[in-house]
Amino acid sequence: MVMAKNIKRKDQNGFASIVIALTLITILALLTIGFAQLARKEQQTSLNQELSNQANYAAESGIADTVKDIENNVITSSNTTTCLNSHHGLTSKNINDTTNSGVQYTCVFVNLTPTTLDFNHTSAGQGQYLTFTTPQPITTLDVDWGSGDGQTNVPSSFSTPNEFPSDNNWGGSLPVIQYSLTSIPNPSAISRADLINDTFNAVLYPTSLGSSTYATNENNQVVPVTCGTQSGKNPYPCNVSFENFNSYGATTYVLHYVSYYDNDPNINISAYNGTTPLTFTGQIEVDSTGKARNTLSRVQVRLSATGVDGTIGESPILPDNAIQSGNVCKKIQTQPLATDYYNINGSVVDNYVAPGTEDPCDLNVND
Repeated sequence: MVMAKNIKRKDQNGFASIVIALTLITILALLTIGFAQLARKEQQTSLNQELSNQANYAAESGIADTVKDIENNVITSSNTTTCLNSHHGLTSKNINDTTNSGVQYTCVFVNLTPTTLDFNHTSAGQGQYLTFTTPQPITTLDVDWGSGDGQTNVPSSFSTPNEFPSDNNWGGSLPVIQYSLTSIPNPSAISRADLINDTFNAVLYPTSLGSSTYATNENNQVVPVTCGTQSGKNPYPCNVSFENFNSYGATTYVLHYVSYYDNDPNINISAYNGTTPLTFTGQIEVDSTGKARNTLSRVQVRLSATGVDGTIGESPILPDNAIQSGNVCKKIQTQPLATDYYNINGSVVDNYVAPGTEDPCDLNVND
């Protein structure tokens, strides 16, 4: 009987070893499957990223080829409803496709006379300018803008009564936009006086207590503009319309804007003659789709028809600099109905001083 009990105990020990071995094998199998799935996932992610890059490069190649065709007068009219395919295989053109992976741009849309002007990717304190023409004189100008940096706050007013706050005190609010529009009735005969008299200036700041419509006699004003909530469906929460714009019969203009407090503003400008929307000749819209196997990439750009060197390219970037020397001063209006004068050292000058104590920066002394 004792021997039988010992045999039974040995059999139980063997069964336990088998269970442990099976458990370890199962765990190792699960780990192997997990690592294999992880490796496949990483490989697929890497492949998707590579295909996405190839599709993006193909789309950019479509834009480059289209720009060349516009400069060479191969493309002379807009086509915004169907893919361009009438010249030297622009549509579905292979791009360095040595691996038969289907890398190509499959469709390009071109609009040589868009109904809006779009600007973005301008660092704070820098600006862009654009020369353009319209088929009729501008009577109403609409300016819509928002933040590309994810700034969504809408201030009710500035933190100080007569000047803009610092970047640190702006608090992630929507950007301030300063812009000027110069009418050029006769491009062949331009004088300095004409440029001064025919330029409309405005500084637009976002607020919850502003307005959405102004007359153009608000020239050189800081204009409070009512802004809504920015979202993916509403990239332009700030909207203002300048009415009764007197362009002196001009159809040629120069637009210059500067953005403050935001390194990636989204700005959209449209114009009307009465109630008729106007098109712009001066900025080109190109929409290109690239493909790599089953991966697509769509790139949309706005290009200046006349860049710095006279070719198609980005709108010229200009810093917002002021020339200061000797007793040259700059008059700055930072709030509606409130104007300060500044010395070249940055100190504020009173608008009136007693005779004999005139400050060279006090522009009101002899008024």
